Amino acid sequence: MNAPKEKVWALISRPDQLAKWVPNHDFWIGTVPETFTLGATLRAQVTITSIIHELDLTVTEVIPFERLELSGVGLTGNHFSYSISLAEARNSPTVVTLETRYTGPARADADYSVIMPIVADEMNRSAKLLAAQFATSETRSYGKRPSMTPTAPLLDDDQVGRTIMRTTTIVQSTS
Repeated sequence: MNAPKEKVWALISRPDQLAKWVPNHDFWIGTVPETFTLGATLRAQVTITSIIHELDLTVTEVIPFERLELSGVGLTGNHFSYSISLAEARNSPTVVTLETRYTGPARADADYSVIMPIVADEMNRSAKLLAAQFATSETRSYGKRPSMTPTAPLLDDDQVGRTIMRTTTIVQSTS
């Protein structure tokens, strides 16, 4: 990311900025705090594959300038968490890791092989939109191209509280 952790945090920690970098977030419903604070609950309207949904979210982790996590119940009825972690690296002012994790019993009527690519695509779009918020015209080279390829292991596990599927996308700067 072409910005220091503090600048990235200033964007991701504000609910009113979420729509700039999370493509399926339409808007918040009801009262919304100025910043995400631990334990805060929010209701959002999201559109996933052209279907509009309302999600209740809880802020489950806030470590300023390092990590933010929102949790709730997903469209498949499973619990999910969406986390954003920030780290400094030698080759990038800030490395951002986006992760979505679904836990709980696998539903017989939910085809995770279809759902997983959709989630991975949304993560990749979020990563690109987030990186675009800090675009620069400077030309620098740190070697490797940015990593925006989601890893999306589908886990075969029907145990309550276990990970069913998880996507991770890492974004780092090359310019």
